[in-house]
Amino acid sequence: MVDSLDPRALRLGVSRCLLGERVRYDGNDRHDPWVVGHRSRADDGRPLHWVGVCPEVEMGMDVPREPVQLEGAPAMPRMKGVDSRVDHTPRFQQWAAGKLSELGVEDLDGYVLKSRSPSCGLGDTDLFDHRGKKIIGRVDGLFAAALRRTFPFLPLTTEQSLEQAGRRELFLQRARLYRQYKEMVAMGAEPSLLRTLHEEVHRALETFGPPEEEPGKKGGERNREAEEREKTGQERLEEAYQALLQRLEQGGRTTKELTEYGQLLHDLFESLDRG
Repeated sequence: MVDSLDPRALRLGVSRCLLGERVRYDGNDRHDPWVVGHRSRADDGRPLHWVGVCPEVEMGMDVPREPVQLEGAPAMPRMKGVDSRVDHTPRFQQWAAGKLSELGVEDLDGYVLKSRSPSCGLGDTDLFDHRGKKIIGRVDGLFAAALRRTFPFLPLTTEQSLEQAGRRELFLQRARLYRQYKEMVAMGAEPSLLRTLHEEVHRALETFGPPEEEPGKKGGERNREAEEREKTGQERLEEAYQALLQRLEQGGRTTKELTEYGQLLHDLFESLDRG
């Protein structure tokens, strides 16, 4: 349930092993120094509230337990016991349906996932072939994939990204912007809230975006067509964002356009995070 102790607190989901809980298959934890050291406040003193989740334990698996791995098709991997070959996917799916509903009530602003985990990995979980013998690629863990589908704009990261101060600050800023976006939508995109959100987005882009090219750095005179070809993906996203913002400011605040705005914000800062 959402608590009312500090309404300013960013509400962040987190893999429970990162909080120092002994929930891993081998009975150990993956205590993360930054997460544990910031149980109530971020580096800048702003309040944080963590919501811990361990998919494997919460779906009924023991500690310790047989390790699991993901196998099969990248679009629909199965979670199977490494030795027993038991398929835990149906069990996971049943648990996840209820858990995702609970997390919707929690109204999370971001999520820190355990890298490489069959449940929580973020694009870095080993995927094995149908026999479970050969690694054929890397995918999201089953729970991370379910989070993406259910909350498509929710900022996600891993404990490995938190090790870098710049990426950590970018994640926290994304979480704050996501919260402001949700508040703006809930208030019917009231113009003053839209302007406030845009000012925060602008500051974040100035802080975390790539430095602007100095005039002439691209090799002298260029025609418009050449300049258009040379634009980066980040530049194109920023142009699309500005165009949509203008439409919103002119009164076109339909559900479709607000969803498009949320998607552009997500894509903009995902692009920065990957950079």
